[in-house]
Amino acid sequence: MYQGQRQKSTLYFDKKWYKLVIWLSHGYSFLMGNLLAYPDTPLPLTITQISGYLKQHIEKGFSSVCVQGEISGCKQHTSGHTYFALKDDQCVIDAICWRGTKLQTPLHDGVLVICRGRITTYGARSKYQFIIESAEPAGQGALLYLIEQLKAKLTKEGLFERERKKPLPRFPGCIGLITSPTGAVIQDMLVRFSDRLPCRLLLYPVAVQGGNAVPDILRALTFFHQHHVRPDVLIIARGGGSIEDLWAFHDESIVRAVASSTIPIISAIGHETDTTLMDYAADCRAPTPTAAAEMVLPLITDVQDHIHSCITLLRRALYHEYSLGRTRLDHVMNGFYALKSMTLPLEQRLDLAFDALVKRISLFMTEKTYRWTLIGQKLGQGPIRDIVNHQNHVMHLGQHLTRLMVEKIGAFESLLENYDRLLAQLSYQKTLERGFSLVLSGDKKLCSSSGMALKTEELSIQFHDGSVPVFVNKNLA
Repeated sequence: MYQGQRQKSTLYFDKKWYKLVIWLSHGYSFLMGNLLAYPDTPLPLTITQISGYLKQHIEKGFSSVCVQGEISGCKQHTSGHTYFALKDDQCVIDAICWRGTKLQTPLHDGVLVICRGRITTYGARSKYQFIIESAEPAGQGALLYLIEQLKAKLTKEGLFERERKKPLPRFPGCIGLITSPTGAVIQDMLVRFSDRLPCRLLLYPVAVQGGNAVPDILRALTFFHQHHVRPDVLIIARGGGSIEDLWAFHDESIVRAVASSTIPIISAIGHETDTTLMDYAADCRAPTPTAAAEMVLPLITDVQDHIHSCITLLRRALYHEYSLGRTRLDHVMNGFYALKSMTLPLEQRLDLAFDALVKRISLFMTEKTYRWTLIGQKLGQGPIRDIVNHQNHVMHLGQHLTRLMVEKIGAFESLLENYDRLLAQLSYQKTLERGFSLVLSGDKKLCSSSGMALKTEELSIQFHDGSVPVFVNKNLA
C-alpha cells in the first residue's frame, strides 16, 4: 500500500448481486426441504454438478464488477498469465490477468489499483477468483509510487546520466515538432518561431494523452530518425495538465526511445512545475513549449546585433593590427637604411679586391701557358721516339714467338703419331688376329688359368672377329 496506508476495498456491481442471494436462498430452501422430507434418502448430486451450478450462477451474477484493492503476491507465469491477490485490511480475493490483456499500469506488489472484470469459480480447488480485464492506478498517490519506482530503475541503468546528453545545435536548419496539431501549444510555438531566425519546421501530429499517445510518439521518433530530411533537433511539446493527463510521458518505452535518440531532443511538457520522466531522459528540458521555441532559435534582432558587434570588433582588430604592422615596417626600413650606409665601405673594398684578383689570375694563366708550351715541345721530341722503338721491338718478338710455337706444335704432332702406331702394334687385337683367343667368365672377367675356368659354369671365348659361349662340364674335368 502506498505510504503504508490501507484502504478498504470497494465492490461495485450493476445491481445484480441480489439475484445471487435469491438463488442461494431458493437453493437452501430446496435442500433443507428435501432433507426434512426424506431424511434417509441422499441427494443424487455429484461434486461436479454442484460446482457447475455455483459457477453458472456466480458468473451470471458477477459478470461485470469493479474492485479496488492492493496487489499482493504478484507472479507472472511462464505461460504469460499473471497471478496475484487483491486485498484490503480484512479480506483477500485471488485474481488472474490472462496473457494479452491490455493494462494501463504495470502490476506490482503494494500498488493500489482499480480493476474491472468478472468473478468466476475454480471447481478443482473449490474457490472463487477475479478475472482482470482492465486495471488502473487508484489515486494520484499510486501513480507517484509507480513513477518513483520506474525512475529508480532507469536511474540505476544510467539513462539519466549527464554524459549521455547531446548538445543542442546553435543555428539549426531544420526542427522536428512532435505535438498535437490542434490547440494552443502549436500556435504559441509558431508565433515564437515567426520572429526568430528562419528555419524549416517539420510537424508530426500525435495524440498527447490517452491510449494512442504512446504509440503515436514512438512512431514519430522512428519517422524522424528514418526521414531523408533529418532534423537537427526535435521538440516534444504538450500543454499543462494533471498527472493522469501527462501519464504517457512517464511511459517506460517513451523514456527509453528518447534516451536512445541520435537527434538532440528538447522536452517541453506542461508548465514549469510539471516534471515527467521524459524530461530526465531528454537532452534539454524547457519549462514551457514557448520557452522551447525561444531556446532552440535566437531572435533575428539579437543575431543582427551580435553580427554588428562582431563587425565592429573585427574592424578595430584589423586597424590595430595595421597600425602595429606599419610601425614594425618603419622600424625595419630605418634599420635597412642604417645597414646600407655601413655596407658602402665594404662594397668599395670588395671592388678593389676583385680587380686585384683578376690581375693575379691573368698573370698566373700567362705563366702556366708558357710552361705548358715548353713541356709540350719536350714531349714531342723524346718520348714519342722511344715509343716507336719499343713498338718495333715488340712486333719483332711477336713474330719470333709465333715461329717458335709453330715448330713446337709440329714436333708434338709427330711424337703423337709415333705413339699411336706403337699402341696399335702392342694392342691385344693384333694378337687375336695372329690366331690367339681370350677366355672370359660369365661376368666378362679374364680366366688366366684352368682353375679359374672350372669355378664357373659359363665361359666365352673371344676371337678377333667375335666371341663363342662355352659351357664347362666339371665331371669330365
